[in-house]
Amino acid sequence: GINAEYMGRSKMAWVPDNNHLQQVVTLLRRNENPPAAEKVSLNAQLEAARKTPEFSRYLMYVVSKLTAESEGTRSLAGLVLKNAVREIYGTYPPDILHFMKTESLSCLGDPSPLVRSVAGIIVTTLASHGKLREWPELLPTLISGLQNPSPQISEGALSALQKVCEDCQPEMDVPEFAETLNTLFEHLLHLFSHQNPRFRSKSLACANMLIVGQSPAVAHVLNHYIQGLFSLGSDAESDVRKHVCQALVLLLELCIERIEPYMRDIITYMLACTRDQNEDISLEACEFWLTLAEQEQCQEVLCESLPSLIPVLLACMRYSEYEIIAMKGDEDDWAVQDKESDVKPRMAHSRTHHAAGDEDDEDSDADDDDDKAADWNLRKCAAAALDVISTVYGDTILAAVLPVLMDYLKSDKWELHETAILAIGAV
Repeated sequence: GINAEYMGRSKMAWVPDNNHLQQVVTLLRRNENPPAAEKVSLNAQLEAARKTPEFSRYLMYVVSKLTAESEGTRSLAGLVLKNAVREIYGTYPPDILHFMKTESLSCLGDPSPLVRSVAGIIVTTLASHGKLREWPELLPTLISGLQNPSPQISEGALSALQKVCEDCQPEMDVPEFAETLNTLFEHLLHLFSHQNPRFRSKSLACANMLIVGQSPAVAHVLNHYIQGLFSLGSDAESDVRKHVCQALVLLLELCIERIEPYMRDIITYMLACTRDQNEDISLEACEFWLTLAEQEQCQEVLCESLPSLIPVLLACMRYSEYEIIAMKGDEDDWAVQDKESDVKPRMAHSRTHHAAGDEDDEDSDADDDDDKAADWNLRKCAAAALDVISTVYGDTILAAVLPVLMDYLKSDKWELHETAILAIGAV
């Protein structure tokens, strides 16, 4: 095993004991691809060492300083460190915490994309298990990184910001961070026009999460944000268009008055996105109809679009090719009517990807959330949207629904029959 006893601290820069460092590196290397006979023993050694604060400092040193080591070894050190932080954060002495914070930020510009990603995870884990106000230099450092001319550093900073916004957004919506948030949001808006699509996508994802908090610090730039969305609506990158759809759903939920003047154009755009061949985009767009149907001030303009929308929703309710292949092992199941839970919309803020999530959730809770998200798909979302629309508009939708249902019922394709039965249940 590893002797991870505390080696003493001084005000000078910490230097690792070479023997201890070699033990840590050897254990990590052996855990990358352990022989079957040693797997349990090696994992037990790692688990035991992980509970010692000093071991975390060595892990951080491996990630940040041992650049000659393989990506696999360094990234494994980072992931083990992430789990250690989650387990023993409250036991770290101030100097070890300071070392991990400083070194994890320094790794965000590492030449290795994998190490940069792991460094971002460490930064976020440290931030979410402590308090943002206890790490006052974090956000300014990341904002400064966005402006760095090195693409590695700027993208590393942006990726870390995305993770921090996801995990720490509620903490950011306080008066003491108002000026920092304002500066951050302006830099994100600037990145909407970046030539690299990853920058456009990640900056928009960050901005969306900041919008969730409805902070006064970002309220005054909402119009610039909305104009930025419109400029990104036809972006060639599918991930960017997906985030545009998410943003429009958020605005519909949080501040509909800001987008109401553009509603007809937005409806036309979301109709096109609901028909998109990329299901990530079509699912996000389909969420829009669930929310829009319940907005009283938009019922007239939506009613005008029902003849175009209803056939699109019915087409989305068909089983995808992937779902049909997945069902081959259970041929009889297609004929079983969906349970009510199958077509109920997920909780409203699943759309925000848990931007305001509880950092104290256990892994099992996160896994449950992932399972629920995996169960929710375009077919179920479209059925739920049709259900809400039929509740709001009643017999008004029959003129648009019935011709399509009749065609589906006359078809010799079983999946169209199934869609028609699901639609009849929804209306």
